[in-house]
Amino acid sequence: MGAGSAGCVIAARLSEDPACRVLLIEAGGADISRPALQTLGALASQFRNRCRLGQSHSTAGPSRRARHRLAPEESHRGSSSINAMIWVWGHAADFDQWAYAGDQGWDYASLRPVSKSIETCARQTSSGERGSHGPMHVGPVAETSPLTVSFLKAGEEMGHEVLEGVNAPLRDGAGFMDFNIKDGRRFSVVRGYLLPALERQNLTLLTRARVDALSFQRSRCTGIRFRIGTEQFEVNTDRETVLCAGAIELPRLLMLSGVGNAEELRRYGVFKIIHSSRPSSPKRRHRWQPHPAPRASFSFEAQRKPRHRMYMLCLALLWWVFPKSSRMRLFR
Repeated sequence: MGAGSAGCVIAARLSEDPACRVLLIEAGGADISRPALQTLGALASQFRNRCRLGQSHSTAGPSRRARHRLAPEESHRGSSSINAMIWVWGHAADFDQWAYAGDQGWDYASLRPVSKSIETCARQTSSGERGSHGPMHVGPVAETSPLTVSFLKAGEEMGHEVLEGVNAPLRDGAGFMDFNIKDGRRFSVVRGYLLPALERQNLTLLTRARVDALSFQRSRCTGIRFRIGTEQFEVNTDRETVLCAGAIELPRLLMLSGVGNAEELRRYGVFKIIHSSRPSSPKRRHRWQPHPAPRASFSFEAQRKPRHRMYMLCLALLWWVFPKSSRMRLFR
């Protein structure tokens, strides 16, 4: 359940076994090719239309009131279709801390081959640490801003190391980041994993399907109940039900299905199937991790005249609409 970043990968990997029949259910639509999702110049439009933001959450304190916009609820392919396309491996110390806490196999040395196998990187460093045969295409941007070049030069003058590449692994210093972009278009997980996998006969994608509850036999999940429009359906699984519904939808679905704190479920008239002994205190139960996005504006003198924002957007749309051969004739 869920065709976001995790769901697309899992469905693709499971369907590699021809003996498995995989059904991927998604609440959103299949309109991944619309320019707002693919064109780099239209990235900001994904965060201006409140209709595409599934939920919002308000918090009030003694001296402040904040409104948080949460991730899209029904944006097909999840955050991979709307994020800023920044490709980061992560810091080795973070993974090593997981292993130190008892999660064996999650240390950086164990995960490094996995990170390499995921990507096909256009930036090959002298150390040969980057992947070259993975399903996700990543690399540096084609054109760098003079402000970025000046920023890195200033960091170097202050004693910071200028890195050949900030990944493999992420480490202290400064350098140009990689992005999951190919041919001027967003290269999302759906392009890297799901679309090739949909050519297999044993994988079916079902869109506009809202899952209402999980089906259980005692404590074992045996399937899901969902609706498309006004029609109700139920699917039973022979082996497993894999939930990739995200940090908001997944807890909601589990609680509606009777999985959670028995006391809370009873308050809302939900029959308990599996009791979770997690503390009932909201401070202990909800561990929100904020993602601050501060903005800074600068003005600087450039040798070339700054181009108008609308011109840049039109150029990005033309780059996306026309194939490479047509672009060569158009801008010759």
